[in-house]
Amino acid sequence: MLCRQIAGRSALQLLHERLLLEAKRQLTYTNMTIGQVSDSLGFSEPAYFTRFFKRNTALSPRDFRLGSKHSHKY
Repeated sequence: MLCRQIAGRSALQLLHERLLLEAKRQLTYTNMTIGQVSDSLGFSEPAYFTRFFKRNTALSPRDFRLGSKHSHKY
């Protein structure tokens, strides 16, 4: 409730935003595999990470990585 009052978003939304930001950074600036990125962010399976990422960006981690090679904007 405090998060919603201060940030206008739930604690879960803030956590997801932070996870997504870190995932994008790792996919853009490291050579880690998608499985390694998934593991580093605490997902128990790469498939869960892929679903989380796609649900929040409309892109798979692979497609995001391919697109980010042409542009560092996210």
